[in-house]
Amino acid sequence: MITPLNRSKEESTKLEMIAIEPDNALATALATNRTRLIKSVIFENMIALW
Repeated sequence: MITPLNRSKEESTKLEMIAIEPDNALATALATNRTRLIKSVIFENMIALW
């Protein structure tokens, strides 16, 4: 990992974490929506089979 000379290593790590956070939030939201979608599809298929 290359650290800019004018910044401490700790600050760099904090900035990287802040930069990564939104991606994690987005990934979590997508995973949640995918799970919800799969559950609703399974539920609809069960109703159709009755």
